[in-house]
Amino acid sequence: MSPYIEVHYDYQTINIDKLRENSVIIGDFNSNVIWDKKNNERNHSSLNRKFNDIGLHSAYHCVNNEPQGQESAATFYLYRKIEKPYHIDYCYIGRDNLRRFAIGDYEKWIKYSDHMPLLVETAKI
Repeated sequence: MSPYIEVHYDYQTINIDKLRENSVIIGDFNSNVIWDKKNNERNHSSLNRKFNDIGLHSAYHCVNNEPQGQESAATFYLYRKIEKPYHIDYCYIGRDNLRRFAIGDYEKWIKYSDHMPLLVETAKI
């Protein structure tokens, strides 16, 4: 689907009332605030705000204390090339439910996928 973030935004908006602070949303969002389009509400920043408003936060950003769009670690490597890194995979979780978070190492995981695994340890939810 193109653009994927707009479809994802629509889905989450329709279903936002089903989410709680003990929800976990994890996966390939195929998005980052660096690609937000001006004057378009259906973008990554808007979806991030919706999640934050109900108490769900990006595990990566909580642990690393980096602003959205300024990630120092990649979750995806275009064409599996280390020189084409992007941060497009996320785990949204309540802060109190997050115990540990890490991104799988490029050297170990690239032979399996162009996406690195998100390793998340949660409190008992």
